[in-house]
Amino acid sequence: MAAIGSLRERVAFEARAIADDGYGNVQGEFTEVYRCWAEIKPKLGSETVLAARLSGVQPMLITVRACRALNDIGADWRIRDLRKDVIFDIKAISNPDMKRQFLEIFAVSGVAT
Repeated sequence: MAAIGSLRERVAFEARAIADDGYGNVQGEFTEVYRCWAEIKPKLGSETVLAARLSGVQPMLITVRACRALNDIGADWRIRDLRKDVIFDIKAISNPDMKRQFLEIFAVSGVAT
């Protein structure tokens, strides 16, 4: 679990706007919902992670402070690293301390959205 001092990266959480284009498509562009500080670490170790890296996908563990703005976060959202302009697709979200102080988000970069 991260300490407050380790949250040194600036990230933006983005959700898809729901918009009907008149042709039956109801998904719009991603819009920014919330900005915060985060810790971004590469996910290491498992055979699945190594296989993903070989295919150009980089699994990461992103830790942020939990807050009301992130209550609706889901796998249909994405995270953008504001310093490096890297997009991460969210795969899973966990609450490691069971007190909702921090959220750990398993995400991958290098995937088309």
